[in-house]
Amino acid sequence: MLLCGATAAVLISGAILCLSLAGRQSLVVIGFIGDSITYGEGLDAAHMTAPAVQTSLLGKNFLAVNHSVSGAASDDWADVLLEPSIESFRSADVGVVQIMLGTNDASIRKNHVEVETFEENMQNIISRLQQAGFEKIILQRPPYFIVPTDNRDEVSLHLMDDYYLVLLGLVDGDTVFLGDCYAWDWFKNNPDRIPDATHPDAYGYKQLGRLWGEAYNRVVTDPPATQHRFTDGEKYYVNSEKSLVYSVEKEYLWFQSGFFAGVLVDGVILDKTLYHSFGGISTVITLNESYLNLLPEGEHTLTVRFTDGVSFSSSFLVLPESNTTDYIYIYAVGLPALTVFGLCAVLLFRRHRHHEK
Repeated sequence: MLLCGATAAVLISGAILCLSLAGRQSLVVIGFIGDSITYGEGLDAAHMTAPAVQTSLLGKNFLAVNHSVSGAASDDWADVLLEPSIESFRSADVGVVQIMLGTNDASIRKNHVEVETFEENMQNIISRLQQAGFEKIILQRPPYFIVPTDNRDEVSLHLMDDYYLVLLGLVDGDTVFLGDCYAWDWFKNNPDRIPDATHPDAYGYKQLGRLWGEAYNRVVTDPPATQHRFTDGEKYYVNSEKSLVYSVEKEYLWFQSGFFAGVLVDGVILDKTLYHSFGGISTVITLNESYLNLLPEGEHTLTVRFTDGVSFSSSFLVLPESNTTDYIYIYAVGLPALTVFGLCAVLLFRRHRHHEK
């Protein structure tokens, strides 16, 4: 049975709508879909919830429409809760929707919802949000919970790992992005912040909101200003020994795993044997010369995609084999020869002048 979270969420939404009347155009409104954790179970005030903390940290022009419902699982949202929330989101001019579900799906009460069913429900929710025209949908990985309890066990924990793989597979880089995935480990390492084995304490909620804010910046705010370029020119000459090196100022860990991450040229995903990648705080991609030599001459587009759905693209040129080597040979061999020839001519001229005298 669903608890009273929906009513409270609507009241919060109404307050936000009243606040936004004066300066609606400047507001960034984020809609939240979730269960009791996103709702803020156990807290005394709405401003202490993770959505409220996140929007507060993002800035004064950010507001939250929190429609999360205690006890809700993915099927509850797909079957009953989504449509009224979409209408409310539209009324509030929501542009970005954040979703965090799975904790109740993995519960004993829900008979450990199968991975395939969870995926179907999530895809259903996402597709309908896309059809409703929301610009971005951010999927959050739920935080860790303690087992065993009356409602969760070891099977629940294993299911959560599988559900996370589902989230990774739903990322499309167009409207669907992966938000936070660090909360799981943070709460696993700080079990004292889960006093009832499922819900965070006040500090835990604050930490969750902070992680969500960082994730929002990573997938929404930061990408337009992120530096990405060919480090030594965007031209490749056929049969050159100098390859193309592309650098993106985004942490390499976001490139190393996940289904969406990879390298594309002209929209075609490259096999990992066709490039080399490395990095730390930045990601560096080097295209193999053997691959570049097979590309048609002309302009091409390189795209580097990351696990969270963020991608960066730049154009490069493949040009005919350069004659630079020939020019160097002429300069290195021909110029000295011409110099010797010139000196001989001068000596002969002087000798001729001497004989005339």
